[in-house]
Amino acid sequence: MSGRIGLVSVEGPVAGRSCGSCSMCCYIPRIEAPDLDKPSDTWCAHCRPGRGGCSIYAKRPEECRKFVCSWLVNPDFGDEWYPKRSRMVCYFALQGGRLWMRVEVDKRYPTRWREEPYYSEICQLALDGLKSEKFGTMVRVGDDRFLVLGRRIIKNPPSGGRLVQTAPDVFDYIGA
Repeated sequence: MSGRIGLVSVEGPVAGRSCGSCSMCCYIPRIEAPDLDKPSDTWCAHCRPGRGGCSIYAKRPEECRKFVCSWLVNPDFGDEWYPKRSRMVCYFALQGGRLWMRVEVDKRYPTRWREEPYYSEICQLALDGLKSEKFGTMVRVGDDRFLVLGRRIIKNPPSGGRLVQTAPDVFDYIGA
């Protein structure tokens, strides 16, 4: 990584980066578009992995048009974060009125996010997001979700809770 990962305004891909043969965004995350309804961890019916990507690219759903892979647009994400290499898709999304950094992990590689350099970078990114009050960080692996509060990880937190800061670099989650 070329420094700390942070939020950047999205103006397009980082120079020299393209999706290339990667189609992980068509496999790992759930796509809730009414005309698609693709479950997590399955290939989209319109994806041709390794053979050109999306077969309906020009007519793809709005949710797909708006999707932004953090590796593609943020120069702070090093080449190790290329989704086809890392087996993770990272992106920012609004959910419940809050901005979240989503790290979606290929369930065939369930511990990848806990490997280095990913784990340290995810933990630091989570802490930076909480301290700046800009975003929370959630990792999803299969049916499990992990709320990342710096180096503190909460597996499958109940929904409806709130984040509280208990010390300068310490956060907790209070369930509803």
